[in-house]
Amino acid sequence: MRVSSESGTTFSQAALGHLDSIYSYAAVLCHNPAQAEALVQETYRCAARAFGGLAPDGNLKSCLYAIARNIWLNQVHCGAATVLAPDAHAFCTEGTEAEGLRGALERLPRAYREVIVLREFEGLSYCEIASIVHCPAGTVFSRLDRGRERLRRVLSACRKSAPQPPLEVTP
Repeated sequence: MRVSSESGTTFSQAALGHLDSIYSYAAVLCHNPAQAEALVQETYRCAARAFGGLAPDGNLKSCLYAIARNIWLNQVHCGAATVLAPDAHAFCTEGTEAEGLRGALERLPRAYREVIVLREFEGLSYCEIASIVHCPAGTVFSRLDRGRERLRRVLSACRKSAPQPPLEVTP
């Protein structure tokens, strides 16, 4: 994809640096690596077509997130994507913290999960997130607050229910 903007920057040059971030976001949305890859491909295809129309001071990264989200929402509403609910037992018995955190995030409602990922993992501002999810920045703030609290409760519950290793008794 080699679409040029007015500044002469090609889409490939501008968008390549965001590929990993967009894939991570797609993986959170889809819960399935193959679906996430397909979502990223469709996102970049749509973005390449619209790249020339992006304002010179426009934020390509935020646009890519918004495009990915809109495509995913359209797929979910049309029944084209399967969203899998995580297995609670598998989550609670995960071996690593990263996998446990990923599982906890997947247990949150979508509205909370997506603002947490965009803010905490992707480092986007409240205004950027508001633009992506089509809501006021105040709503983003409250969703983050509620989402963080729910995430704490899920993580706490899983830590409490995780089997503890037996204590070693020395004679």
